[in-house]
Amino acid sequence: TKAILFADVSGYTRLPEIEIPQFVSSFLGLCSKIMKRPEFTPDVTNTWGDALFAIFPTTQMAASFSKTLIQEAEISDSFSVELSLRIGLHAGPLYECQDPIQNCTTFTGSHVSLAARLEPIAEKGQIYASEYFAALAKIEEGNDCKFEFLGEKTLGKNYKAMRVYKVM
Repeated sequence: TKAILFADVSGYTRLPEIEIPQFVSSFLGLCSKIMKRPEFTPDVTNTWGDALFAIFPTTQMAASFSKTLIQEAEISDSFSVELSLRIGLHAGPLYECQDPIQNCTTFTGSHVSLAARLEPIAEKGQIYASEYFAALAKIEEGNDCKFEFLGEKTLGKNYKAMRVYKVM
């Protein structure tokens, strides 16, 4: 069982091509710097343009990383279009495997898909978590994460409805 993070930068698709290198160095560079801190050691990371995917060993690491990223990412002031970060967190059993395309260890399974559908419903500048993530965080030793219940919401791409929490 692992904690799964999907993050996306809202507004990225309207970013002029000339500003993409600045985005890569500033935003993705910041993500990299934060991930190198000893308290944030993801098991797996990947990016797709403005999207970030990470697997963490604990919900505490995933939630703390998310809060730090939201606080430190001042992306809206640096670009010609409004950009804002939104993050979805989920937890569940994953299948660890060797990715034959990238030749590296990764994790996959239905819970990765579910996590990917949670991020698009998060409001700008917010971190949303599944009920699974919140429940695991509550029983995880040393986890001080706080949650606000938002109700049952339909996930992105009409995946399914689930109980969703805002990470405080």
